[in-house]
Amino acid sequence: MITLIKVRNMKKIILTLLAIIPFICLNAQSFNTNENGQNVQQTKKAAIKTTFIANKIQDNWFISLDGGIADLMSEQSRYVDFGDRVKPTIGFSLGKWMSPVWGLRLNVTGAKLQGFASWDNTNPNGDPCGWGDWYIGSNHPFPGRAATNNYLEAFGGNGESEFIKRYFLDNGKNPRTTSKAFGYDYTMKYIGTSVDFLWNLNNTFSPYNEKRVFEIVLAAGIAYTHTFKEGSGFNAIDANGDEIPGVEYERTAVNLIGAKAAIQPKFRLSDAWDLHLEGQFYIMPEIFDRRAGDGNTMDVLGNYTLGFTYKFGKRNFEEPLLMDQALIDDLNRKINELQAVPVPIIQKDDCCDELRARLQRIEELLNKRTADVVTKEKLRVAVYFIIDKHNVRPAEMYKLDEIAAFMNKYPNVKVSVSGYADVKTAYPEYNMKLSERRSSEVIRILTTKYKLPKERFTVQSFGDTVQPFDVNELNRAVIAFDIE
Repeated sequence: MITLIKVRNMKKIILTLLAIIPFICLNAQSFNTNENGQNVQQTKKAAIKTTFIANKIQDNWFISLDGGIADLMSEQSRYVDFGDRVKPTIGFSLGKWMSPVWGLRLNVTGAKLQGFASWDNTNPNGDPCGWGDWYIGSNHPFPGRAATNNYLEAFGGNGESEFIKRYFLDNGKNPRTTSKAFGYDYTMKYIGTSVDFLWNLNNTFSPYNEKRVFEIVLAAGIAYTHTFKEGSGFNAIDANGDEIPGVEYERTAVNLIGAKAAIQPKFRLSDAWDLHLEGQFYIMPEIFDRRAGDGNTMDVLGNYTLGFTYKFGKRNFEEPLLMDQALIDDLNRKINELQAVPVPIIQKDDCCDELRARLQRIEELLNKRTADVVTKEKLRVAVYFIIDKHNVRPAEMYKLDEIAAFMNKYPNVKVSVSGYADVKTAYPEYNMKLSERRSSEVIRILTTKYKLPKERFTVQSFGDTVQPFDVNELNRAVIAFDIE
């Protein structure tokens, strides 16, 4: 159990975060920034309710490096001020976002921690301080005790007090008197690792926005910690408190499984880099620091760090391009109308040679016309883009296959590539540059991936000055066609 003072402080922190987080999430849900740099109200659904194109296994990975301070909140840390007990810490993470809402990471931390053990029955105010017991492990029995006795009392008989001072408190080299107690500082080295589930709060309650400047991520997972032995060369103590020549001990190593929770506010620096703060809390069994008792049932380790995250592979998620339902309904209506028109059937009649000759002539003309159409094959391909994007999505790559196949089939044909932007988004100057980037990207892929000569292309960019489609969203496109 964490001390009452710590519980109260943690309650204040948690209540403050609970008050801030909904405000941030609701604010992110209500407004966003468009291409004009203006704040506009969002109409899209929250990312958790949105379908995204599945990314490849090598996409959306990240690595993080952190540094800061570590605070061991154990049995009697309440007797020492926060600034007097924290130590430097470092951390490293490797993770992957499975969607804009959730991900997984492997996190490793380490530090040399500092604790405090009171060495008096009462503090200056007359309140009992409590001493607790020390965990020595089954492989380090105290002389005169059975090997299965893993704990020593701080003020036990038969030289136990002297043994603890030598064994755990470095021969009492670091005494400390505070306003609440007299005792000794002690140190311990640990390394901890955890597998964490990551939860992006902003994308849970608001639409996905890869350029959002500030986000809050929560993490929770299972932790494993290793407390190192340290302290080789401690002489054993007999029942009278005298050293036993030739008998030396080490502190026991401690391996534990516990829980982990963290909160990470992060700030976007670029497409590849984030700056983040993080508060981590390991919740471990009470022998994490080799001390037990004194009313506690667990130890808590707090890591407060500042770090950088580098994202590699594909760094964003994309929604599939959905056709406007009204357009689909209109096309279906026209198809149904055409299907309802009866097609006149001319049957051949053996009794009429003239009619048979006419039918034969009609068939010949139709066959000739079909042959002419085949020999005059045309290229008309439209590649569609997401709003404010110029990269070709995986779902549209097959259209570039069609362009390349056509040009390989007709090696003397040149192709015109025209870029467009929709008129309802951004402003003319921006849209012109966006359409140029779109057409240039299509040319780049065709000349690099498909090895087609640049000389076979002509490039045009119209921005929003030309709208080839009636549906506004479809004008975020590049259109390729052959030139006579």
